[in-house]
Amino acid sequence: MTPDEKDREILTILREDARISAKALAARVGLARSSLRDRIARLEKSGIIRGYRADIADASNAAVACLLVKLKQTPSPQVIKRLERLPEVKRCLSLAGEIDLLIDIAAESLARLNQIRDEISHFPEVAETTTAVVLRQEI
Repeated sequence: MTPDEKDREILTILREDARISAKALAARVGLARSSLRDRIARLEKSGIIRGYRADIADASNAAVACLLVKLKQTPSPQVIKRLERLPEVKRCLSLAGEIDLLIDIAAESLARLNQIRDEISHFPEVAETTTAVVLRQEI
């Protein structure tokens, strides 16, 4: 499915505020609520909208890391499906080159970060992982 201009407008607004009410969103894009709900359902079904997440500020003891993953074989949609189920995975990028995936993880603690890293490392499709713990965000 290729989103049209109205779909792109909806997606832009949802990126800014995923908690916006259907009524407010419909008014902003000039659609009836029923039409808006149909469009959102179609975007969800096609995989363009993959979910809704709370963006929660890091706690003082939070642990953030980038996990660099080499896969045994690419593509590996099973790995992506498993990663989508981990709420600590904030982003996963497929890369060209020696590293196949770059996974951004934000966990409540270093212990939880280690659990997630260990879990991903034991996926049967994963050949190798390297963890880069974030010390601070510069920009």
